[in-house]
Amino acid sequence: MKKVKFWQPILAIFLGLSASVAGSYPAIKSIKAEREITQTEIIELTQQLHDALLHRDFPQLQALLADDFEVHVGSELVLSKQEWIKNIQRKNVNYGEIETLRNFDFQGNQFTNLSNVSGEFCGVESESLVEATITTVERKDKRQIKRLIIKKLA
Repeated sequence: MKKVKFWQPILAIFLGLSASVAGSYPAIKSIKAEREITQTEIIELTQQLHDALLHRDFPQLQALLADDFEVHVGSELVLSKQEWIKNIQRKNVNYGEIETLRNFDFQGNQFTNLSNVSGEFCGVESESLVEATITTVERKDKRQIKRLIIKKLA
């Protein structure tokens, strides 16, 4: 019977780990590519939302927002999709400019950005620094916005 040398088990473990890493690399690469596509889709969806709000494009808003959409403004006000669109139609909420300053914090289908938002809100001209967190959902091969949380920072 041959004696096992010290380096043989270490070499076997190293080769096993190498094969495992090499085998999982395509899956890791695929997941990373899928995540990048999702992030790109969410950023594009956010830009489409900004454009629809600025140009008061109500058919586009209807298409971008999921049927169970909610907007949370601060910690007190929660509006459904129809309530929010009615407020925009009645000009209680009239966006003048939305300037995205920074995109950050992707977590799956959720995305947070920092923006300067100006316009007329409840009859008062205002310009604010806001943090907006958008949660999306994919239904029938279409990504839509399910929730928008708006926090006024300054």
